[in-house]
Amino acid sequence: MPDAGGIVEYYKYRGDNHNISNKFGDAMFRSLQFFERYVKGLPGN
Repeated sequence: MPDAGGIVEYYKYRGDNHNISNKFGDAMFRSLQFFERYVKGLPGN
């Protein structure tokens, strides 16, 4: 993504797998922050 000009945020939750079940609330909060910061207000949204 960065090579194509995209923005990436990466978080690793120790002891959790792809389902992020142990830190689901934190992951969703961060996802919403990302969309508010980088996606909301773009053309087509």
